[in-house]
Amino acid sequence: MYHDINNFRDHKANEQNKEATRIEPFIKEKRQADRGDELAIHLLKEGLETLNKSKETIKRATTLNGVRIFVFTNFIIPALRDIKRVGEITANEASLVDEIVQHHLDDDLIRALRAEDIRIIESVLLPFVQGNVQEVPLVATGT
Repeated sequence: MYHDINNFRDHKANEQNKEATRIEPFIKEKRQADRGDELAIHLLKEGLETLNKSKETIKRATTLNGVRIFVFTNFIIPALRDIKRVGEITANEASLVDEIVQHHLDDDLIRALRAEDIRIIESVLLPFVQGNVQEVPLVATGT
């Protein structure tokens, strides 16, 4: 089957690469799980910083909206998913979410987001908007 040692080495290297590709998603999930509560706060901070900088520097509305959609899709929504998964929101996370909602989430952005993303936003924010925090599954805690 293998005519020389180089073909055998190439075959082995390809097999090892396939195996690494197959397990890579599991390693990434484990790394994220190890970070625990830090994942959401990190994503919220990075997203907010990017939103603030882009708001200051980008003048074209279409470009700014594209950046905002990207940031919400890749930073804010995953952070909110993580908060929902954990089942509670820390005071720091709540503060960042509040700033993001107050300064960056508007009707145009909501119309541009996917329905799934809007449901995540609603599921985290709606109980607080209704004003009865006692019934909220996400409890504000210190840190």
